[in-house]
Amino acid sequence: MEKQGVGFVVIDQAIDTTSPSGRLLFHMIGTITEFERDLIQERTEEGRHKAQAAGVKFGRKIKLQDDELAQLRKDAAVPRVTQQPPAKAGGLVLWTGKSGYGSKDPFSLQF
Repeated sequence: MEKQGVGFVVIDQAIDTTSPSGRLLFHMIGTITEFERDLIQERTEEGRHKAQAAGVKFGRKIKLQDDELAQLRKDAAVPRVTQQPPAKAGGLVLWTGKSGYGSKDPFSLQF
């Protein structure tokens, strides 16, 4: 951007990248910010490892019991064929703006 004559000037802070001292200040601020971010990441990771070592479990708590989860997996493995339109089979009512589906064939929906 410097080759195209574009500079960055912060009016309320003495940062002006069109001058050598402004570029130096801008780079120093960026370097310090990057350093701070790295420190935060290190501390966060260290705290996470300590918590895991202490037995803390992360993530969402399980809502289903083991038997409920096994039943869901079993049900999902069985393919189901239905003669109803997909929306109706899922318990949804499809409003087409017309009375009925417009055809005796449940898979030929007319909108």
